[in-house]
Amino acid sequence: MLGRCFALAFLLFFSGKSFAENDNYTRAADTFKAIEKLYGVEDVPLFRETYPFDNHLKVSYLSNQEQAEQQKLYSYLWPFSGSLSAVMALLEVKPKSDFRKVLTKTVRPGLEMYLDTRRTPTAYASYINTAPVDREKRISLTSQDGLAIYRKWNR
Repeated sequence: MLGRCFALAFLLFFSGKSFAENDNYTRAADTFKAIEKLYGVEDVPLFRETYPFDNHLKVSYLSNQEQAEQQKLYSYLWPFSGSLSAVMALLEVKPKSDFRKVLTKTVRPGLEMYLDTRRTPTAYASYINTAPVDREKRISLTSQDGLAIYRKWNR
């Protein structure tokens, strides 16, 4: 749902006309502000996965059943990362707008909450880094292992 809202903001913003010819910037900015208001979490630079927030929502597509049963208070990374794209697009048109503050106070700190430094290599996880990891076992493959798997599947 959150991802769809960011997609709507981009469609409104990038209609092919210049800023002077239409008010797409205003509509995109208003859409982003509505997303912040409806999906934003007070005192945390994150967004909810749905609006209105469903305290009983459980996802069914995770590989770990225990993880799937846990309530998710915040959105996953891919919809949240849309906030970075949206803010950067808005700043490209108006570099000195209030969206600089949104970038430094919400988007960047929020993205850091998805950075997983507990595992190697350090990377962005699909969910916030304070949550239990959904994949404890790591598979280490050499290039020879990868080549063998490739050959097996491409017979």
